Amino acid sequence: MARLGIFGANGRVGKTILQEASSFENLELGVAFSKAHFESNIEGLLVTNSIDEFVKKSDIIIDFSSPQATRMAVPEMQRRKAAWLVATTGLTSDDNDLILKCSTQAPILLASNVSLGIALLKQLACTAAQILPNDWDCEITETHHKHKKDAPSGTALSLANALLDAQDNYTTTTDHIAQNRQRRRGEIGLASLRGGSVAGEHCVHFFGPNESIVLQHRAQSREIFANASLQLAPWLVAQQAGLYSVEDYLSDRMSSRYAAQALSSSADIDHLHRVGTKEVEQTAEVWQALSICYETGENTPLGMTEHDGEDLASSLYISSLEGYSAASLNLQDSTTLDGRDLEENQRRIVAYFEQVSDVKLDEICQEIQDISKQYGIDVSIQRSVLDDDTWQTNWQQWFAPAQISPRIAICAPWADFSPAAGSHLITIEPGMAFGTGLHETTRLCLQQLDVWADEKYRNLCAVSDASLAKMSLLDVGCGSGVLSIAAYKLGIGHVEGIDIDPVALEVAAQNTVLNHAMVAYSDISVGDINKRYDIVVANILSHILLANAAAIIDRVADAGTLLLSGILAEEADAFIEKWTAVKQSRALTLKHKHFLGEWVLLYFQIDAV
Repeated sequence: MARLGIFGANGRVGKTILQEASSFENLELGVAFSKAHFESNIEGLLVTNSIDEFVKKSDIIIDFSSPQATRMAVPEMQRRKAAWLVATTGLTSDDNDLILKCSTQAPILLASNVSLGIALLKQLACTAAQILPNDWDCEITETHHKHKKDAPSGTALSLANALLDAQDNYTTTTDHIAQNRQRRRGEIGLASLRGGSVAGEHCVHFFGPNESIVLQHRAQSREIFANASLQLAPWLVAQQAGLYSVEDYLSDRMSSRYAAQALSSSADIDHLHRVGTKEVEQTAEVWQALSICYETGENTPLGMTEHDGEDLASSLYISSLEGYSAASLNLQDSTTLDGRDLEENQRRIVAYFEQVSDVKLDEICQEIQDISKQYGIDVSIQRSVLDDDTWQTNWQQWFAPAQISPRIAICAPWADFSPAAGSHLITIEPGMAFGTGLHETTRLCLQQLDVWADEKYRNLCAVSDASLAKMSLLDVGCGSGVLSIAAYKLGIGHVEGIDIDPVALEVAAQNTVLNHAMVAYSDISVGDINKRYDIVVANILSHILLANAAAIIDRVADAGTLLLSGILAEEADAFIEKWTAVKQSRALTLKHKHFLGEWVLLYFQIDAV
C-alpha cells in the first residue's frame, strides 16, 4: 500500500482529496502539507508545514497547489525521489524544466487537467479527426462559471493542440468573432461561454456535408479531479522514473485489458494470434526449409555486381524463391548471429515453405541449380523438415539476452535476464518470423529510436500537456514486431506496423500481447497508406527500400524523421545517391549516418513546410 501525501491540502481540491482518499484501498493517507493553519479530523493524518518531513513520509504526492508552492517542493523532490502527480495550473516553461529534471529520478505525472474523461475525449477526438474525410470542419466550444477569468480555457487549447498534431489538414486555431470573416479550410474554431456555476463543459464538433458529430465532456463538480488523481496515484507509483501524462495511463489500461483478453482466450486455443480484430488458431504444422549457401565477392563469376543495392547472386535467388511463395526468407552472412559459421565471402539464404509437396520442392531446387549453372555460381542446397518443436530448439541455441541501448533490453521468454536500471525489457518469441532485435541492422534502429524518443521527450516537456503519447510511428516491414513494441515502450502513443508476410503479422501480434503493448498491425502496402507519421522506421533489404522510396518518404510528416536500415556500409554512398534522386515533392535532409559492424543506418529528416 502506497503512502499518500497531499500537497496543498488546504485548497478546494486538496480538501476534497482528503475526504475521498479513504475509499481507495491501495492508498494509505498519511500526511498533508499546508503552509497556513489547517485543522483535520481525519484519524492518523499528520498535517505539517515542513516540506522535508512531508516528502519523507510520502510514496506518492498529489499536488494541487500554487506555482510558488510547486517550485518550493522541487529541491526536496529531487532528493527524496517520491512519485509526484503535479496538477498545479499556471506553471511556466521554467517550472516545467525543473519538473523535467526531477523526472529523471522519479515518476512524475504532469497535467493541467487530470480528468480521465477529458483525456479520453482528447483521444476520441483525435481518432475521429484522423478517420473523417478532409472536407469536415472542426470547432471547439467550452463553457465555465462566470468567475473564470481566462478564455478560452486551458483544456480547450489542449484539445486544439492535440487535434493539430493528429491531423495534418488542421493548420491553425481561430476566434471567429474576432476575425469577422468566413472560416477557412484547416482552421479549428474556438468559442467560450461564461455564466452561472458551470464547473466545466467542453465539446468538439465535427461538421460534414449534411451531418455532424459532437463529442462532449461535462464536469459536474470538482470532485472529478480529486477522484481522478486518486485513481492515477497507484498507477504512477508503479512506473519507472520519467514524465507521464493522463493519456499514458489510459493507454496502459487499454493495453492491460487487451493482454488479459488475449491471454484468457489462450486457455482454449493452443496458439492465439491477434491481427487487428481477427483471431487465428494455429495448430501444429510442418515446415520445409531450403538452405542455399554460395559465395560472393571479386573472385566469383559475378564479381561484385550489384542489383538494386544487393549482390546479384542474392537478388537472383531471392527473386526465384519469392516466385514460389516462400513464407519467409532469411539472408545470412558472417555478420549475422545465425550466420556465424559462414566465411566473410559467403552468403546463405534460408527459405521456409508451408505445406509444399516434395515434387514442388524438387522443382524449386532445380531452378536454383539452373540459375547457379547459368551464372557459374558454386552453390550447395540442403533440405530439412522443421516441426514446431525443432523450430523453437533452433532459435534457443543462439538467441541470447542483450542490453541494446540505455533504455531497451531484449530477451527470449525462456531467458533469465536482469536489464540495466531504467530499461524496458522486451520479450520476443521469434515464432516463424525474423527479428529478435539482435542483428546489427535492428540494433541500429532500436538505438536510434531510444535517442529520438529521449530527445523528443525533453523537447516536449517545455509544454505541460505535451507528451510522446501524441507522437506516431510507422514500422515498415515489422517482422516479429520488436521495433513497434520498443516504440510503444519508449512512450510513443500511436504505433502501427505493416508487413506483407502474414506469419510475421501473427507473430508480431503475439509478441505485442506478451509485452503488454498496443500496436496496430496490417498487411497494407506502404503505398496504400493515406496518412503521415512523426517517425517512420524501415529495416528491410536495400533493394526493397529503393523500390518503395517515394511511398516511404510520403508517409513522413513535415519536420518528421525517417530511419532506414538494412544497408551495407560499403554501399551507403551508392544507396544515398539513388535514394535522394527519387522524384518526390518534399525535401529531405540526411542528418546522420550510424555504423555498426558492416551495416549503416541513415537518419533523414523531412524539411518543415
